[in-house]
Amino acid sequence: VVVQSNGMRRWLEQQIAERHGICSNVGFPFPQRFFQDLLQSVFPEAAATKVFNREVMTWRIMEQLPRFTSRPEFATIANYIRNDHRGLRIYELARRIAHVFDEYVIFRPKMILNWDAGAGNDWQSILWRELQRAATGQHQAALGLQLVDALKHGDALVPERVSVFGISTLPPFYVSLIGE
Repeated sequence: VVVQSNGMRRWLEQQIAERHGICSNVGFPFPQRFFQDLLQSVFPEAAATKVFNREVMTWRIMEQLPRFTSRPEFATIANYIRNDHRGLRIYELARRIAHVFDEYVIFRPKMILNWDAGAGNDWQSILWRELQRAATGQHQAALGLQLVDALKHGDALVPERVSVFGISTLPPFYVSLIGE
């Protein structure tokens, strides 16, 4: 049962237990976790999806940013992290960029896929292409397209029944996966 919050999970557990006397062996993942797990189960060989985990991306971005500071597209970033001897600014910036990239994969997958194909010459698209080289085509946006194709051809084993409860909105990317 895909839920939006821990409060909704607890309420559902109580309602199910009250009605059936017990609530056991029911999973209540949040949407992002559900789809990550689904993609991992359908594409187990895509273990590289972990490199697109927000925390892992933070460290990868932190490592990559100094390499690009001489490029004109990264002038603003170079100025921001200049004289950051303790590394706090670059860490905070990398954390924010990782968060934004994580959101882009879900809310703007077409843009990410276009960046993968070489579109865009701004610092974000350049940095993204560098990050995705570690696991080309294995982020959620790319795997989502592969999953839709696999579902259309009956090549993917997915849970027989999934309930989405109490969620008023979902990113179009997730809706497209549910629709298949």
